[in-house]
Amino acid sequence: MCIISNLNKTLKTLVLISTCLHFSAGLFNPLYALFVEAIGGTVTQIGFTYATMPAIVAIGLIISGKVTDKTKNEKYYLIAGYVLKTAGFFSLILVNSIAQLILVQAIFGFSYIITTPAYASLYSKNLTQGKYASNWSAWEAATHIAGAVSAIVGSIILSRFDFATLFITMGIFSTIGVLISLTLKNKV
Repeated sequence: MCIISNLNKTLKTLVLISTCLHFSAGLFNPLYALFVEAIGGTVTQIGFTYATMPAIVAIGLIISGKVTDKTKNEKYYLIAGYVLKTAGFFSLILVNSIAQLILVQAIFGFSYIITTPAYASLYSKNLTQGKYASNWSAWEAATHIAGAVSAIVGSIILSRFDFATLFITMGIFSTIGVLISLTLKNKV
């Protein structure tokens, strides 16, 4: 039985979008430290560069949520955030210094700030009455499956090719997520 088969159409679409983006990020997440070392970074720089994204998210998420609540343009915030994240994935190809990596991590942070409240709002508005936990669990399960599979796929890609190939693959899957997000109805 498919884990999303009991979801309504909008939730299935949102799960599919999120799964594409989680798959994209999951290709790189377990290999991040290797990349930092490949561009000349130290162990300490691995931690500092990685911390850039969640630090930015922590600062901006509350504000973004309030803005999203007031404007009610969740679909457009979702798309804008995913386009920004996709640009970040592709821009990793150009990174060859710690400063550039921090900039890309900041891009990921801003994309998260834009996307997360919008996604949570859209998903919450479309939950099936009385099935809130199972609806959210389906999303969690799908994204964790994507993360597990992508960790393996990412390591295989890197072992056979290079980081550029990995980043292009990330960008492609992320682009698929963006294209799927364009199919969401304006009023969901």
